[in-house]
Amino acid sequence: MPPRPPHHHDHPHPPEPPEPPEDGRGWSIVSNHGYALLCLSANPDLRLWQLAAMVGVRERSIHRIVDQLAEAGYVTRVKDGGRLRYQVHREMPLGRTWLSEFTVGTLLALFLTAALSISADAGRNGLADIATARLAAWGRGNGHLLYGLVCAATLVLTAAVSLDGAVILLVPVVNRLHRVCRVPLRPLFLGCVVVANASSLALPQGNPTNLVVIQGLGVDPATFTRHMAVPSLVATAVIAIAVAVLDRSALSSGYEAPAGAGRGRLPLAPVLAVVATAGANLAALALSLPPWAPICVAAALLWAWRAAQRQGAGFLRAPVRISVQVLVLVGATDLAITHLGAAATHPGAPVLLTMVGVAAVAAGLAAAVTNLPPSVALGQLPVHLPVAYAALAGLSVGALIAPRGSVATLIAFDLADDPAPIRRRFARAVAPAAALATAAAVALIWAGLA
Repeated sequence: MPPRPPHHHDHPHPPEPPEPPEDGRGWSIVSNHGYALLCLSANPDLRLWQLAAMVGVRERSIHRIVDQLAEAGYVTRVKDGGRLRYQVHREMPLGRTWLSEFTVGTLLALFLTAALSISADAGRNGLADIATARLAAWGRGNGHLLYGLVCAATLVLTAAVSLDGAVILLVPVVNRLHRVCRVPLRPLFLGCVVVANASSLALPQGNPTNLVVIQGLGVDPATFTRHMAVPSLVATAVIAIAVAVLDRSALSSGYEAPAGAGRGRLPLAPVLAVVATAGANLAALALSLPPWAPICVAAALLWAWRAAQRQGAGFLRAPVRISVQVLVLVGATDLAITHLGAAATHPGAPVLLTMVGVAAVAAGLAAAVTNLPPSVALGQLPVHLPVAYAALAGLSVGALIAPRGSVATLIAFDLADDPAPIRRRFARAVAPAAALATAAAVALIWAGLA
């Protein structure tokens, strides 16, 4: 029998680390490769099946990951008696540059521009007026039913055009309902804001923070949705019910719908744009396409249609202030997130406890500087997938602990007719419910991954 050829995992002597490859190596240090590197750095004696369990991938995948780390010079296999040890070369560069952050910021700006432009166009071309009339008619004078309808409309629009687009379209509707039907503004406004933020965790395109993190960590959009949809919907239900209970006296007053409400024709172009965007988002999930692409293509097609009708002027609503804020604040949050990531990825830490702590810190950062800058920094870190999911729960649901926790909430307050009383009520009415909903979401994410 011929002797067994030496396997590529068996190295009697540590070879010289090869030169790091060019940028086209095909994988990123901020994905599962980075977490595997951290685990091996903390425990060089790990067996591959143990490493696979810690990273959360199959053993075949961890063989490929370790092979690629070795080929790139980050890890050297060392024969130690009858088993292998892994020597991590800490001096190797991680390849993390401000160019990658700039690229992520550009994608954010494009996504937000598309979402805000589609929603603003729909509002300008009559969809907000028709939505106001339909909701008033369907509510039948019942404040609680109207509140539920506003929450349901927010849920659907968040899935179609993101939470930012949803508040751009629906906050003016809430203002009109308040002016025309004399319904209390505060519960409807809060319902719109909390549902948009909490439900945005369900889909990659629901929230720009999702896009940033899954782009950085290389998470498949369909996998993200499978893990996050149920926790997001449960958190949405918890916080929406909490707002309804706290404002039950205001919702019990009832209202009178104007005569002829609900009989207008729907404007064709805005409705088609929103429906087409929602359909394209579902197709992107099924085909594993980049989740930011459908809404950008839909906005470009709608702009071309408006330009052909000579209505293209003023169509694009570029979030210049938001984009500048992201690029400036990402450096300030980078240090805090880096320390958080190092602590959160410690292999011996209790997973659920770590996830709850990460969500709490992420929510605190969102309350301080909004949720976009921390998400950009988080997307560059080699954190474990449960940690990233927990951070996203804190950056979407947990961001509701403060009025400035998310860009969508800031936009909503800018659009509200009388924001001052609502802002004063926000901390007392929404923040405790947001904390409870975030904890519920994190527990469900942990249970699903376990």
